[in-house]
Amino acid sequence: MELFPPKKIPYESQKIIINSLELALDKRENCLVESSTGSGKTIALLCAAVNWQRKNLNKKIIYASRTHEQLKQVIHEFKTLNVKMLNTILIGKEKSCLKIGEDIKSCLECHHFQDRQYTDEMYDICDIEELTSKYIKKNMCTYQIVKGRVPFAEIIFTPYNFVLDIGAFQNLGIVADNCILILDEGHNIPKIAIDAYSLELKLHTINLFLKTNKDLNLICDFLQNILNAPGIFSCDTEDFIEDVCNNEWCIDIYNQAINFLKLDQQSIFLNIIKFIQLVNFANNYKEIGYDDYFTFSKNMYYIKCQCNSSSVAFKNLNFSSIILASGTLSPIDRFGNELDVEFKNIISVVSKERKVFVSQISKGLIDNYLDSTYTKRSVDYFKDVAIAISTIAKIIPNGILVFFPSYEFINNISLIPDLYIGHGKKIFKEQDLNKNYNGYMKVADESGAILLSVYRGVASEGMNFSDQYARSVICVGIPYPPNESNSNFETLENDAFVALNQAAGRCVRHNDDWGVLVFLDYRLALNKHDKLAPWISSKLRKHRNIRKASAAIENWLKLNVENFVEK
Repeated sequence: MELFPPKKIPYESQKIIINSLELALDKRENCLVESSTGSGKTIALLCAAVNWQRKNLNKKIIYASRTHEQLKQVIHEFKTLNVKMLNTILIGKEKSCLKIGEDIKSCLECHHFQDRQYTDEMYDICDIEELTSKYIKKNMCTYQIVKGRVPFAEIIFTPYNFVLDIGAFQNLGIVADNCILILDEGHNIPKIAIDAYSLELKLHTINLFLKTNKDLNLICDFLQNILNAPGIFSCDTEDFIEDVCNNEWCIDIYNQAINFLKLDQQSIFLNIIKFIQLVNFANNYKEIGYDDYFTFSKNMYYIKCQCNSSSVAFKNLNFSSIILASGTLSPIDRFGNELDVEFKNIISVVSKERKVFVSQISKGLIDNYLDSTYTKRSVDYFKDVAIAISTIAKIIPNGILVFFPSYEFINNISLIPDLYIGHGKKIFKEQDLNKNYNGYMKVADESGAILLSVYRGVASEGMNFSDQYARSVICVGIPYPPNESNSNFETLENDAFVALNQAAGRCVRHNDDWGVLVFLDYRLALNKHDKLAPWISSKLRKHRNIRKASAAIENWLKLNVENFVEK
């Protein structure tokens, strides 16, 4: 534990993660790590990975998370470790180019561009803002610098897209077999993987590209053939694909052309290359019997490649080990099946000692079952939900987060007068959160506030509502997604419970926090406990209606919350 931050003693949960991961990494095995908020997951992942890299000096750590904001938190934790490593962070051109929007023809014509690697200062640990600020002051191109550092880095921090997008990782010149990959906050990885291998190109964009880049003959021929194709086409009917769609060819064209294209056309070019690679990839899989992995279509406005299986992206990820980690992975057994990856190690250190009351409520005051199924959403149903929220709001102090299946649901519930009766809290909507985040926090801290949010929205992940800012989380319904990729019911249900568990995880964010978690749907009283996170299912209490639940909540607060005053 010599890497551990000075003067800090590892939690037992961190010791379990570090020791278990080191054994798995030495065996080149894949791991699932479920570690609840406040358990020190990020530090533990970094310590285990760094220890592995020290024993394998010519290999790399790829640490990926969903957003740069999440990576910023990871890099903050990395700075606290007792370690010195060559590091870099991958940044898209839109966040790092100094000349986007200016009349610069290409990267090679930009005076900030220098075709060399900058390996000095690689021991300095910087997040994206710190790195960009540093090189802007030096009048140097951050994009080229971080890209040039990749071959020398021992640890690389990156958003998911540099790893999951087809061809993106190969373009960096890294041999995956020499790396371990950490996918942090990976609860949504199956959906993200499908999105990474799907693409829609507008025909207008293609025509514009053809007019201004006639010298790129092979690509232009390919695009012209697509424009001339029938209204609906599939990859097995286009003979021209085999002549131009070769992955090595795509990478060669990418490396030769990307620095010569006008800056405002480089993103278009990358999407076209990606489409070509997807068609080639689909053809390869068609030959071994996976015709249903992709669907290609064309209409008068766009051409589209729809990926139908998240396992497709992982067939290109030949890493020494893959670590998929999150605070909530439940239902955890889905990942091996959906990604077609063997996870020999499942490390779960989810704390069951959270100070939290969990209630599942089956009926409202009107005595109808609470069922958020679209066809069951009557006026009485919305009234029952509104009364339940209002009743809980009378008991719970400070901030309350309420999660709904959709924005349409929020609009409908906002029209019910009972939502506003008697609780004395100001209501905020997630749609306005970017403009009024501080407003919600201020009111929640003072007189109390309710934030109406949606599952999978900005409030359900990436924002921290600890302590008085989320003394209660109310989850309305089960958020089954629309079936856009012809998934089976089990996949849809797994997706729904991932979103449900993630939203519920906004309740109780650290070891000294406390909260009340409420589920408003009778279906959770049925045999679905195995899909709830362990810290939820172990504490779940079933209540017939809001009257019985509110009495139980008040009793728990009196017994467990110091200085709680009954209203």
